Formats: sequence, structure tokens, C-alpha cells
Amino acid sequence: AQMYEKSMPVYELLKVVGPDHAPTFYVQVCVINHDPIEGIGISKRQAEQNAALKFMHQLKDNHSK
Repeated sequence: AQMYEKSMPVYELLKVVGPDHAPTFYVQVCVINHDPIEGIGISKRQAEQNAALKFMHQLKDNHSK
């Protein structure tokens, strides 16, 4: 995001579902001038990484057109 857009991504925890011993985290990444993208994972970090990966794929696709 910084390379293409010159802005920092902001991550927001949307919700945590499931039992305490096996939660699922839902995180949203927001970058200025782009729609937010959600990531899901078994940890907050994994959810953030999944959201970032989805965002980068979308950004790459948009810049290759």
C-alpha cells in the first residue's frame, strides 16, 4: 500500500467469534481511496495478514489494468 498509494494501512478488529479456546478473528484493513477489505484468521495477526494479502492482490490487479 505504501509503495503504490503512499499511505499507511489501518487495521480494525471487527469481531471475535467462537469459544475462548478456538476463536476466529475478523479484521478489516483500510487504505485511503480504497474499499475496506476483510481478513479472517485464528489469531488477530493471521487475520491482519490475510486482509493485507487480499488487499495487495486487489491493488496489484488494479495497477496491471
